[in-house]
Amino acid sequence: MDDQNVTTEQALEMIRADTNIVLLDVRTPEEYAGELGHLKNSILIPVQELESRMPEIEQYRDKKILAYCRTGRRSRTAMNLLRGKGFDALNVQGGMVEWNKLQLPHVETGK
Repeated sequence: MDDQNVTTEQALEMIRADTNIVLLDVRTPEEYAGELGHLKNSILIPVQELESRMPEIEQYRDKKILAYCRTGRRSRTAMNLLRGKGFDALNVQGGMVEWNKLQLPHVETGK
């Protein structure tokens, strides 16, 4: 783990160790409900809506936020935006593609 990124395995360890972690899925609603599934108890705010929906995240200012997407690209953008606003945010590298490849626990929703 560096100061901005965590692997999917590190993210899972963090989730198991800290029930206060906020999971932020920044994909589209279609992707969230799609074949890759999503992480349990995650909040869905597509990255393109994140700036305008900041009031929804304000309540998590004192918590660590793990941002994830399909592969880690959009969540990096989200993490940078959140950090710029003073949040403690990390990017989950590899996103749901890597999460599924490693067969880590998630909510199965799609086909």
